[in-house]
Amino acid sequence: MNYDIIIIGAGASGMMAGIVAARNDKKVLIIDKNSKTGRKIYATGNGKCNYTNMKMGIEYFNSCNLEFVKNALGRFSEKDTVDFFKKIGIYPKEKNGYVYPYSEQSASIAENMTDELKYLGVDIKLEENVRDLQCLKDGSFKVITDLSKYTSKKIIVAAGGKAGKKFGTDGYIMNLMKKMGYTIKTEVPGLVALKVSNKDFNQISGVRLGARVRIISDNKIIAKEEGEIIFNDSGISGIPVMQVSRFAANSLKEGKDTYIEIDLIPELTIEELEEELNKRIINMPYKKDNYYILIGLFNNKLAGYIDNKNKNSNINTICKFIKHFKLKVIDTNGFDNAQVMAGGISLDEINCNMESKVTSNMYFAGEILDVDGTCGGYNLQWAWTSGYIAGKAA
Repeated sequence: MNYDIIIIGAGASGMMAGIVAARNDKKVLIIDKNSKTGRKIYATGNGKCNYTNMKMGIEYFNSCNLEFVKNALGRFSEKDTVDFFKKIGIYPKEKNGYVYPYSEQSASIAENMTDELKYLGVDIKLEENVRDLQCLKDGSFKVITDLSKYTSKKIIVAAGGKAGKKFGTDGYIMNLMKKMGYTIKTEVPGLVALKVSNKDFNQISGVRLGARVRIISDNKIIAKEEGEIIFNDSGISGIPVMQVSRFAANSLKEGKDTYIEIDLIPELTIEELEEELNKRIINMPYKKDNYYILIGLFNNKLAGYIDNKNKNSNINTICKFIKHFKLKVIDTNGFDNAQVMAGGISLDEINCNMESKVTSNMYFAGEILDVDGTCGGYNLQWAWTSGYIAGKAA
């Protein structure tokens, strides 16, 4: 079975590449181990699929070559994404820059892209595992799956990284790329919850609050964010924690002492907090325990936890604890629970058309590359951008 282009992976970037290539009259095959296309898209944005963001900028991305990412985004931008999806039936709904399908269903994105692929005559082979990829003497490729063999003039690898094993991204193709000689930047879970050494977090499990978080690696602040965090039995989650998790994961992988420091009440300075608590002591002399002094500022569970950690302490000490709640990070929740993989194939080995500098006629798109974005539609935008460029170039 011979094709012009074979795409490994029927996720966001793979489907985008397939549509663009087929629109250029190429005979295209997409192979995926999942039972349906766009498997990971269905879970995006809690099922609503925040598919891009109108507040786009290089500051929302991480990579060892941000200039490469910036140039790529200039070739297929967030506006191009909105226009692309409008033409296949996705009307946008914008909320503070975040763009969703008007239906607010992730299925709308995945199903409309699949319908477009079928209309364009793209062959889709599902529940097939790619086992090997061979470069033939004439510059073409042989793709060997557990069910068949295919040849093509060009290959687009859009198989994802290692995040979310339940979506089929188990890292097998990444390891195959390593064997082919590609340089892989540090692979760690990104957009994931963090585990801490404290064994008593069951006391505050489920508590949510607005906070400021900082990751400290070998006594240096390497990342910070602010927003709603959530305590659980083993650690902390919430968007700001997920945003800084890649930095904590890298620090842990490098064997460095890694901490997360939390400001539990960022609206007040330590002086303002101390003044507030002292006023409470004066105005409510009948409240003899620090726990009761803290009620009204903090969730009851958290107030009790702060009190238990600071028995017989003065107000200044309690304030320091609240403003600098420092926890030792011991792990992340792992690739299985991560939304993205930080790291991947080095962009130094990829040209501006997403074509490999190592293997002619091989292209890459999506999460398998050393690019990851923050929450808010940025990882999907990278998928659309890289998939579009790879599909058009191939």
